[in-house]
Amino acid sequence: MIKYLSLIEFHFHSVSFSIIGDFGYARTIHEHSLRYTKVGTTAYLPPEVSHDQWRNARGYNKTVDMWAIGVIIFVSLTGYFPFHEEIDILPQLENIPKLFQDDLFNEITDEVKDLLRFRLLVPDAGHRMHSAGVIYHDWFQKSRNLLKSCKQLEECLEKKWLTLFFEETDSNANVSVATIEESDSN
Repeated sequence: MIKYLSLIEFHFHSVSFSIIGDFGYARTIHEHSLRYTKVGTTAYLPPEVSHDQWRNARGYNKTVDMWAIGVIIFVSLTGYFPFHEEIDILPQLENIPKLFQDDLFNEITDEVKDLLRFRLLVPDAGHRMHSAGVIYHDWFQKSRNLLKSCKQLEECLEKKWLTLFFEETDSNANVSVATIEESDSN
C-alpha cells in the first residue's frame, strides 16, 4: 500500500523529486490476480480492503494503490485525510462529493478534482482508473510545470522515459483512458 510517509524527497543537481520507499508489506499483484489479506495503513485503504465482507467475498486487485495515490494527492492539497481511520469506511463513501465542497477546492483546478473524485477515489475498484491511464489524465498532460520537471529529471539521469508519455498524447489526441474493468475485458 502506497502512503504519504513512504515518499522520500531527493535533490539531484537543481531538480527535486520524490520516490516511493518502505516496501515492508508490499506484494506484487499481477494483472488478473486477487489478494484477500488485510494489510496497510487504514487511512489509505480502499473499501475493498478495509471492509472485511467485501475483501473476503471479492478480494482486491492492484487498483488499491490508485486509491492510495488519490489519498496522497488529497492530503497534499488540503492538509487533511479524506476519510477518518476510526470510522467504518462504508458510511463515509456517501460523503465523497462533499469532500470537494471545501473552500480549499475553489483554488484547485477542475482537472485535479476530476482525477480525485471520478478516477481515483472511486469506491468501486472496477471503475477506478489504473496506473497506465493516470499519466494520460488532463491534470498531468496540461501541466507544463510537470513536463518541465520531468525533462530536468531526465537530463540529470541521462535517460529519457518520463516525457515519452507527454509526446505520445501530443501525437495522439484521442488516447483511451480505460478502467481496470475495461482493460481486462479486452
